[in-house]
Amino acid sequence: MRLTIAQINMHAIPRKALLWAKTATTSVVCLALIVLSPAMAYAHQPFFEDTDATASNPWRINDPSISLALYGTLQSAADIDYFAMSLKRGQRVPIQMTVPQINGQAAGFAPSLALIGPGLGQITITLGSSTIVTYGLLLVAPANAGKFYESFSGDYYWTWQATTLSAPQTGDYRIWVWHAKGCVGRYTLAVGSREVRGGDPDFRTKKIVFWTPVSAKSVATCDL
Repeated sequence: MRLTIAQINMHAIPRKALLWAKTATTSVVCLALIVLSPAMAYAHQPFFEDTDATASNPWRINDPSISLALYGTLQSAADIDYFAMSLKRGQRVPIQMTVPQINGQAAGFAPSLALIGPGLGQITITLGSSTIVTYGLLLVAPANAGKFYESFSGDYYWTWQATTLSAPQTGDYRIWVWHAKGCVGRYTLAVGSREVRGGDPDFRTKKIVFWTPVSAKSVATCDL
């Protein structure tokens, strides 16, 4: 597929994610720049990806102000996890990508993280010879991972991208998570800051399953 673009390089973006954006939105949207920042406090309500978070059935974040730890898995090279949340204009939501230090999972496993939402900017790309898709996109590759101990679960994590999204308009915002090299592995997406008791009542049981590597191939191919 021939792809031309103004302002930025789109080759690292999964094709099916671009096709979702083309069909799912008619407004001008953009991806917020993901930047590294000091690790946020890790006292979140834990939940697991019991059902694959797809473009048509995204993981809905009902209250993005509440501090959440969303335990997700990239199960194949083509897997993209989609999260959705409704924000009011001016609402601020801290977002951070962390990766648990699981025995057998590559220490350098670092998923890509992208934000989409109305009012963040504008850019135009061409897919093929005639289809025009208008939305914005900025990417920052994970780098300079930090490391921290999470006292609730008693585990160590790598910390990668972190940002605070300030919604310029009221509307629906999405988070995309994938791996640019098609690597598989486990991650934890931290969203929100307001600490409220709660979470998955089966956390301890599900964590045992989660704390195993997805594939031995991840060790060989996913280090940075």
